[in-house]
Amino acid sequence: MGSPSMRPGYTVLSDSSVQFVLHRPEARQAEVVGDFTDWGGHPLPMRREGQAGPWVVRTPPLSTGPHFYKYRVDGRWEADSAHAMGAPDGFGGWNSAFGVGPDPLPSQGFRFASLNLHTYQEADPLLKLEQVAYGLSALGVQAIALQEVGEALDDLSRSNAGEVIRGHLKRQTSQDWDHEWREAHKGFGHYREGISLLASVPLKNVQEFRLGHGQGICARNALAGTIEVKGISIRLCSTHVTWPGDGGDDEVQDLIRTLATPPPGVVATLIGGDFNAVASDSQVWRILEAGYQDVACVAGSDLPTINVHEEDVGPPSRIDYHFLKVVAGSAPLAVRACARIFVRNAVGTVYLPRVSDHAGLLGVYGTS
Repeated sequence: MGSPSMRPGYTVLSDSSVQFVLHRPEARQAEVVGDFTDWGGHPLPMRREGQAGPWVVRTPPLSTGPHFYKYRVDGRWEADSAHAMGAPDGFGGWNSAFGVGPDPLPSQGFRFASLNLHTYQEADPLLKLEQVAYGLSALGVQAIALQEVGEALDDLSRSNAGEVIRGHLKRQTSQDWDHEWREAHKGFGHYREGISLLASVPLKNVQEFRLGHGQGICARNALAGTIEVKGISIRLCSTHVTWPGDGGDDEVQDLIRTLATPPPGVVATLIGGDFNAVASDSQVWRILEAGYQDVACVAGSDLPTINVHEEDVGPPSRIDYHFLKVVAGSAPLAVRACARIFVRNAVGTVYLPRVSDHAGLLGVYGTS
C-alpha cells in the first residue's frame, strides 16, 4: 500500500492515542486544539525536543471516528499545512482532520474505487482534486474510475482534472500512474466533461465506446482498459449513463454489447460508474441479467451514493455502482468488501471529506 509523501503532523497509535509533531523551530509556544480538547477549553501544550527540535505532544486515547484539530502557535490558530484533509471551521478558515479506528476493509486484495467527480463546480476545485488523490492513495487504491471529469476551455490553470489527480497520486505514492480520459460532451459551454480511468499499473487495450444516441450535453460514453493484478488480467470500465426515460436503457444495452467479448486472457470485467438509476430501474437489472454481480449487494450493503448529506434534498438513493462479471472457467475474482467513501467520515485513520454531490465507492476484490 502506498503512503503519501507529504505527511501530516500526526500519527494515530495502536491504543487510539495520537502523537502530534510540529516543525516550527522559530515558535516560542505551541499547542494542539481540537474537538478532543473542547477546542480552546483544554488545549494540549506541546513540548520542544531539543533546543531547535520539533514540538511534540501525545493525546489520551480518542474515540473511534473523525476528529478535527488545529495548532495554536504563539497564540495564532492555524491548520496543518502538510495535510489536505479537513473541513471549513465556520470562521473563514480550515480545520484539519483525521480518523481513529481500525480499517474496516480487508488488508489484502485489489482495491478499485469510483467517483462522480463533479469537477470545476466549486469555489476551490484544485483543493478538492488534492483531497481526492490524498484519500485514495492513503487507502491503497490501485485503480480508479471517475465520471464528470472536467477540462476547462478558458482557464489554463484548470487543466484536465484526471491529470491533476494523476500528478498528486504520483507524488504521494511514488508510483507511475496511467491515466486515460475521453470527452463525453461540452459542459455548459466553458469546459469539456468526460470520464477517466487511472491505475498504478499500465492500462492496456484502452477503448472508448459511445453509448446511445445522445448529443450535446447529453452525450454519454464508456472507457475500458486492461490491467494485470497478481498475474491475472482484469478489464476495468468507467461509464456515466443518463437517466431512465432519457435513453439510459439504450445506453446500458450498448454497454453490455460492447463489453460482451473481453480481450484474450481477461478473467473478469469490473465496471464502476454513475448509472443514474436505482436498483429497480431497467438499466440496473439489464446488467444483472447479463451475468454481472452488484458488488455492494454481494458485500451485504445498499450504500446510497446521493442525497446522503445533511444539506441534500430527498431520500438517500444509490445510483453509483460496481458491477463484476467473471469469465466462465477463469480464476475467480471475488468480492471481499465494499465501502462508501468521501462522505465526511473516516475509513480507519483516513478522514474523507465530501468532495462531490455523490459519494464514492471502494471495492476490495480477491484474486485467488
